[in-house]
Amino acid sequence: MTEKKVGANGQKTTKAPQPAKAAAEKKPAGTVKASVTLEQLQREIAARAHQIYVERLAEGRSGDDLSDWLAAEAEIKKKHKLK
Repeated sequence: MTEKKVGANGQKTTKAPQPAKAAAEKKPAGTVKASVTLEQLQREIAARAHQIYVERLAEGRSGDDLSDWLAAEAEIKKKHKLK
């Protein structure tokens, strides 16, 4: 489909439509390139969760694996400035 416009001299001109930008080129506002892959992030969280578990046992505190994981996840996400 083409657009028809009237030029400054009164003649009709035809303008071809501009191609739309590819969706891959557009980035949502506020996005940042990840500094760590998902796999690396999961390994780091798992290692920290294990540390939390060991510390918790050594101190005699009660808790569970899910709480350890969530605490580790919060720390690691903050470290990498992730939401």
